[in-house]
Order: sequence, then C-alpha cells, then structure tokens
Amino acid sequence: SQGALSYRAVAQHDGGSPLFCESHDPGCMLTGLLCVPCAPQLVDAAVDCETGAVMVTWEH
Repeated sequence: SQGALSYRAVAQHDGGSPLFCESHDPGCMLTGLLCVPCAPQLVDAAVDCETGAVMVTWEH
C-alpha cells in the first residue's frame, strides 16, 4: 500500500514460540503453524495511520 516499506506478521499459539514473516510485498507466508480444524472466518483489519500499524482479527 502507499507509504508502506515492508510488512511483518507474527503468529503465536498457546504455549508456543512466535512465528514471524517479513516482506516488501503485501503478503508473506507463515510456516510451522499448528494445524487448525477450519480456516479463519470474519477476518478484519484496523489501520492506525499515526503509528503505521494494523491489527488483524478473526474468528475461528
């Protein structure tokens, strides 16, 4: 998106170590996640333009 130089995503499951991915493209692949029974639903993103952060939420 306009103004973004890179993207970073972090995922962590209960009791697990965090997984990171960084990319200059608007997407990246997280590998090593535990298998879940279904794909996330109702994915939403809230952007904070002052800090340049985005919070992504979903239901499972």
